This record gives sequence, structure tokens and C-alpha cells, in this order.
Amino acid sequence: MKVTIDFTEDLMFKVLLLGTSEYQNKKILIDFVVSFAGFFGLKIKEEDVIIPKTLPYVDCKKVLKILKNKKLTPREVEEQLQKMIPDITVHIKRADGKLDEFTIEMQKRTPKFLLDRMCRQLATTITHTKNDPKDFSKTGYALNLWLLPKQQIQQYLNEPVVETLICTRVKKGSRYVYKPAYDYAKSVSIAINDKKLIENRHYKKNDRLKLWINFLSTGELNLEDEIQKSIYELYVILKKDKEWYEMAKAQPTNADYLVAEGIEQGIEKGIEKGIEIGIVKGREEGREEGRNEEKIQNAKNALANNVDVELVATITGLPLYIVEELKKSL
Repeated sequence: MKVTIDFTEDLMFKVLLLGTSEYQNKKILIDFVVSFAGFFGLKIKEEDVIIPKTLPYVDCKKVLKILKNKKLTPREVEEQLQKMIPDITVHIKRADGKLDEFTIEMQKRTPKFLLDRMCRQLATTITHTKNDPKDFSKTGYALNLWLLPKQQIQQYLNEPVVETLICTRVKKGSRYVYKPAYDYAKSVSIAINDKKLIENRHYKKNDRLKLWINFLSTGELNLEDEIQKSIYELYVILKKDKEWYEMAKAQPTNADYLVAEGIEQGIEKGIEKGIEIGIVKGREEGREEGRNEEKIQNAKNALANNVDVELVATITGLPLYIVEELKKSL
């Protein structure tokens, strides 16, 4: 079974994992976390995943109001929706009683400074962990998962799974080396459509992970699987409800972002070009004004020595009437 709603769009991905006011199945989110936890070196069970009571569910009417606001750019729409429906965050209970904070984000487009965003998000998660964030021996892990439907970061050298750490530079002998600033903080990004992902050791030994990756990359569901059947039930509800289906179709596309960014860049370039032209024109006018002042001074000097006005006009290139006025002012 193949769905026609793109659940790799940020908003629909949140609907998928968080549910709606009409349909809530926490098992979908729990199964997702358990399936992807291996990338962080964790082996967890369903009962280890704690979903915060304050976790928001997507309100279709409020979202549609933002999506239909033609005055907002795609980026402004994204920012307002982010405030309304923040990144998905759950807690993972470990055997020692500590709680890990696990944040999930789908990033389909290529925003500027994505790598910087990942580092800032990791720093935020570190701050959110309980107790003193500087002492992770007494607290849980800070974990960020980023799903990228396409390869987006040049520094990653086409690797499907990449860990991002916050590091410090320390001196070791005569040279400097980089060491993780926090042993218990990690961000993992996964290019879910990368063909090399099937070679990853976590992917090879995790059948549930394979189901999730296949669904997110192809839209195909295995209805014999309980969780994927639940996803299909959510999909049917979304498609039958006119408002929900309208919301799914109303999301800004990658083309909308590119057009908006192109317009912004065009305006910026136009401003830069205008400033450049203004500077050049100002310089030209300044030089011209300087030349005129020099001509006037030369004319005054010649007139002071009783040189004929017509001869002065010819030598300096100034109009005759100006030379005559200069003579009157002496």
C-alpha cells in the first residue's frame, strides 16, 4: 500500500508522530523512538519511552489559518508553525533511573547554516536535561535525531549517517586536538534516501528500522504490521477529512522556498547594485565638482592678472557668462 500524503514534510511528519485531536496513537511515536535508538548506541524497550503530558497535538484549523495567510512568506509560515508545534521531544528512561531527552526533527529543505542549527539544537537539549548540564554523570543523555530526505550538508562527504558533537580544542604535546565537550550529548543525522544506508550496521540488524526507512523514503506501508497499519488508519482519516487533506496540500513546497529565497536574493542584489551604482555616481560627481572648482580658481587667477574674459573662457572651458560673473565678483 502506497500513501499519497508526503509524511517527510515537516508538518505532516509531526502529525504522523504526534497525532491529532481526532486521532492519537502513541504507539507510533514509541515504535519510532525504539527503532531509531540504535543509532545512539541504545537498546530500549517500549516501556522505556515516556511521552510528556504536555506534548502538543496538531490543531488543523489553527494551522490552516497560518497556511492560508498570503501575507506570510514560506519562511514566516515555517517560523509560526514551529512556535505552534515545536520539535518532537520525548524522554527515555534508563535502567539507572536517569532520563534522556530525545528530540526528533525532519528537515526536508536545505536552510542556510543547517550544521549550525544542529549544534544549537544540541546545546539547547543539553540545557534542558535535568540537574546540572555540566555533569552528565548524574543526568541523562542529550540526544538529537535529524532525518534528511536528501543529502544536504557538504561537510558530510556523502555519508548517510553522521554524528555531530560539540567539541573543545585541547593541547596535546606540541599540537591541538579536538575532544567532545560532553560525553553524553550527541546529534545524529540520517539521509533516509541514501542508497548506502542499507550498508549501515544498525540498519542491517533492525527490521523495524527497515520498515520505517522504507515508509519514509517510498511512502509504502506493510499493512500486516500493527504499527504501519495504524499509520494507514491515520492516513485514511487525514485523506477523508477535507480540512486535513487541504492542510497537507497547502504546505509550502521546496519550489515555494526557492522562489521566495530567489526574490529575497534578488532584492538584496538589487540593493547592493543600487548602492554600488550610487557610490560610483557619487565618485564621478565628486570628481566633476573638483574639476569645476579648479577651473573657477584658474579663471579667478587669470582675471586678477587682467587677462581678457573671452580668452579666460577659452582656456578654462567655462561658459563666458560665468567668467563675466567671476570678474564682477573680484
